[in-house]
Amino acid sequence: AAELVRTRAPNTRQRTLDAAVTPVVLSDYTASGRASSVYGRITARLGRLRLAPGAPFDYWQPTDVTTKSPWVTGELDSAAGLSLPGGGGIYRQFPALTVLNGLNGNPTLQPERAIHADLTIVQALPNAIAVQITGFQRHERDVLWAAGSEPRALPEGGFVLGRGDAQWSNRLTGRARGIEALLRRD
Repeated sequence: AAELVRTRAPNTRQRTLDAAVTPVVLSDYTASGRASSVYGRITARLGRLRLAPGAPFDYWQPTDVTTKSPWVTGELDSAAGLSLPGGGGIYRQFPALTVLNGLNGNPTLQPERAIHADLTIVQALPNAIAVQITGFQRHERDVLWAAGSEPRALPEGGFVLGRGDAQWSNRLTGRARGIEALLRRD
């Protein structure tokens, strides 16, 4: 499959400074860009195991970046109403036009990246009820942050407003892992 998208983002940012009555225009622009994607997936069944690998190839014109993000999903079914679905892959998110342009925009931003994996145990019960337990893990990097833009409390009391001109950058990393339990009726 394929997809082509044209995006347009008009943006005006104003702020009232000190005791002024009329706001001052800090940035006023209209940005646009094209994104294209080609992706494919293959599904194979080997007895009770189903595997479906795939990958998109994406292009984001505003930063002239091309990425690939492979993934695989699968499921093992048993005759006793037990199934084991799972999957994993690399997922990317291009920066929005509003963080590439304007007062605190940064045209050199890279896509955010996450590696995600999960495995689930599903047991079917009588009366269309199922128990589902999922374990997941996610690692993120190159997450966007405008350092210094957020207001913060001072140790001696009071607050400091964040900087309105703090530039976006790929600075943050993160991890999430956990277990989720669900009892559902279908």
